[in-house]
Amino acid sequence: MPRIKTLKDKHGNTVYEVDYRVMVDGVSMGSKKRLHGVTIHEARHFMNTRVNEIYAGKYVKKKKKYRISKLIHEYLNYSKENKAQNTYKQDDLVLNRFLEYVGDLDMENLSGFMLEKYKHERLKKNKKSSANIDIIKIKAFTSWCEKVGYIETNPFKHVRYFKEDRPPVRVLSAGEKVMLLENANPRTRLFIELALNTGMRHGEILNLRWDDIDFKNGSLFVRTSKTGDSRTIPINSHLLQVLLEAEKDQKCDWIISHNGNKMATMKKGFAATVHRAGIPYARVHDLRHTFITDMQQAKVDIRTIMEFSGHKTFEMFKRYSHPQPDHMKEAIESLVDTRDQKNFGRILETLRIDKKVGEDK
Repeated sequence: MPRIKTLKDKHGNTVYEVDYRVMVDGVSMGSKKRLHGVTIHEARHFMNTRVNEIYAGKYVKKKKKYRISKLIHEYLNYSKENKAQNTYKQDDLVLNRFLEYVGDLDMENLSGFMLEKYKHERLKKNKKSSANIDIIKIKAFTSWCEKVGYIETNPFKHVRYFKEDRPPVRVLSAGEKVMLLENANPRTRLFIELALNTGMRHGEILNLRWDDIDFKNGSLFVRTSKTGDSRTIPINSHLLQVLLEAEKDQKCDWIISHNGNKMATMKKGFAATVHRAGIPYARVHDLRHTFITDMQQAKVDIRTIMEFSGHKTFEMFKRYSHPQPDHMKEAIESLVDTRDQKNFGRILETLRIDKKVGEDK
């Protein structure tokens, strides 16, 4: 509470200590000041003037306003320097589309309701998965703005994603893998071999050049991944032989190519192969699921599998882990010891004898 305290300086003169601190919206504002050579009336006038100015907002530091276009520009520079090229391109596409929808507002004027409207507008012409990608990108942008300090809180923090009807994950059987390879053309067959024997992502395989293959040491180099990191993957003897054969017919730098050009996608070619093979359903991404599951069933430790697949966290890796029924049965049976089985048999026999004696009595 504002008050005035009367003091004496070292010369015996009267000094008024004016305390004009007040609470505004739960925050203490104001200060203390010692006034020399003034009357009590002047001290009171000073105190009342300062208190009124505080309540009027004169001493409240004005927040700097940032246009959404300016911060999107800064964020895209950050994305370009720190993320994979394809991720940056997607960031650029989504954020500029969102900017066009909401207009070049001040960041403080953004609200969760705006993103709610935007996501439902996107849903009119796109799948839920596509709309969710937009939400992920936009929320990542506003989270970055909050982290850097451009905004106090993320306005989209509580905006929910659409619940997707995800297609079932397929882990290909040994027979299905054979059928795929037998019904694939040379380019698709090479793609499938790479996926099944390395666990690489769709885009990572398409970005492979012949210079990335180290035939001498039996390894290949992944230049950039989804996470923006590079890694080296050992090649097994089967895949090494497949690549040596394919290299004889190479026509350009790209391993997976068409008429000397890099392939943009293998989804259509793979779908046609699945149809010819008579397999009910399978996606390109299921090849990666199959590789990881095969490695687990071969009792390879999780850390090593993650080194192959390029997963940074176990949370992401879990989505690709699909223990098969036969493997689960084998795992649980491994807990059973032969001696335990014999002891269990003796226990059962003893129980039967005790039961029979009791009945005879």
